[in-house]
Amino acid sequence: MLHSYIPPRFFRDFIKDNQVEMRYVQSSNNSSDLFTKALPTATFRKHVHDIGMRHVWRI
Repeated sequence: MLHSYIPPRFFRDFIKDNQVEMRYVQSSNNSSDLFTKALPTATFRKHVHDIGMRHVWRI
């Protein structure tokens, strides 16, 4: 399962108590796309670097 629904009420208290901060992330900066989408090579390499992977051969 790639996506699952988590009701907003689950996060309400965490957000209210400043334990979680919700931020908007532009698609071009969303490194999770590396695991969920077919990406152009340049974008793939950028996300691989962003998450700290260093030893990926022949990409």
